[in-house]
This record gives sequence, C-alpha cells and structure tokens, in this order.
Amino acid sequence: VILLRRAGEGLDQRHRELMDKLPETLALALALPVVLLWLPLLLIKWSSGVWQWGLLFASASLFLAALVWGVGKVRALAMETRNVRLGLFGERAVADELDKLTWNGYRIFHDVPCLGATGPFNLDHVVVGKGGVAVIETKTYRKPKGGEAKANCRVEYDGQQLIWPNRRSTKELEQVGRNAEWLQKYLMKELSVE
Repeated sequence: VILLRRAGEGLDQRHRELMDKLPETLALALALPVVLLWLPLLLIKWSSGVWQWGLLFASASLFLAALVWGVGKVRALAMETRNVRLGLFGERAVADELDKLTWNGYRIFHDVPCLGATGPFNLDHVVVGKGGVAVIETKTYRKPKGGEAKANCRVEYDGQQLIWPNRRSTKELEQVGRNAEWLQKYLMKELSVE
C-alpha cells in the first residue's frame, strides 16, 4: 500500500525536527556561558597579580561571547520554526480549498516528492482532471507590520509579475514554471509520450 502524502508533510517533518532540536539548543545556550564564566575563575586561586585580572577579563569576555552566541542560536531556531509553521499553515489552507475540487472528479496530490538535476524538491500540490494536470505552488508571507500596506494586503498579477503591498516579484512564478516543466517531462517519460 502506498500512502498519499498530506499537505505540507515535508514542512511538518521539518517542524518536528526543529522542535526536537529546541531543548538541546536551549541547554547549550544556557550552559555554555556559565561554563566559560567559571573555567577561568577556577584558575584564579592558582594565579596571582596581573594574571588574576587577566583571568577575570577572560572570564567576562568568554561569558559575554557565549551568551551572545547562545541567544543568536536560540533566536535563529525560533525564527526558522516560526517560518516553517507559517508555511505549513499556508499549505494546509490551500489544500483545504483544493480538496473541494474532488467533488467535481479531480484528484489532488499534495507534497509530491521529486528528484531534479539539483537535488530533491517537492511539488506542493498537483491537480489532475480530465482537462489536464496543474501544479500549484504555495507561498505564505506575513502581512507588513503596519500602515496602508497591512490594511490593503492583496496580491495582484499584472501578467508578468506578482505585486505585493510592499514589493514586486517574479521568483514565485519562475519556481512554479520550473516545477510544471519538470512534471510535464516526467509524465511524458513515464507515459512514453514523445
């Protein structure tokens, strides 16, 4: 039995990996500054004069450096977890809408794993119907922080690019184009259509 993948399954797996990494990262971020603070201080009782001041300075410097490093690691992990969770939400929201097409006889495949020339990737959603096959790429972005851009948060397409409230972009269109081209070649090869 081959199980179909759920929408965002790859992101869900990445989210679990990040959550598993959290306790280890927090422990390291808390323990390392303390260890680097006390190690030089332990040597103070065997030193004298100028060396004591040097060890105090080294102890404080190591503590601060480790603290900044640890906070950076925890912050980076938190931001990546937050972004993955947002992406997962977006993929599932789109999947919920696409799944309504099954009422009209379409088949929907989510998070389709692929292998391209540059390595593994996935197709977020593939819709198969009597009229053809469509690839749908999901992108979920946060709204701008404030002002008119937040109040009027819409994305428009002018025939060449996506127009967001605070930027213009073609990268999403280029990605879905590459994905559709890959799927077309794959299907033609598998179905022996030349």
